[in-house]
Amino acid sequence: MLKIIVCLFLTAFCVLGIISAFYLLMLLFLRRGAEKRTAYFVIPLTGELNSDVRAVMYAYERINLFAENKSYKIAAADMGKNHSEAQEIKRIFALCECVKVVKREELPLYIDEN
Repeated sequence: MLKIIVCLFLTAFCVLGIISAFYLLMLLFLRRGAEKRTAYFVIPLTGELNSDVRAVMYAYERINLFAENKSYKIAAADMGKNHSEAQEIKRIFALCECVKVVKREELPLYIDEN
């Protein structure tokens, strides 16, 4: 009975190891083509200041955590619900040059110009 349990655990660890090795190889090959391009992260602003700041900050921290892609930009899309909130988010992230608040209509222009 103990031999069966040990074999099951070892089989499970072996399968997890094979899956993680395949995942890392896939990331290696996919990342090779994406290193030269700029990555854009579009975050729609919902109208609630706290949740929008958290969403932009989460994207900023997540990108800086991995630091795999050095060329990235975060576009916070102002959906027109609260104009003063968009100005406040601009002020909060003024020092982060990769974060920009753009209007929904200007989003394709922002992505095309960069």
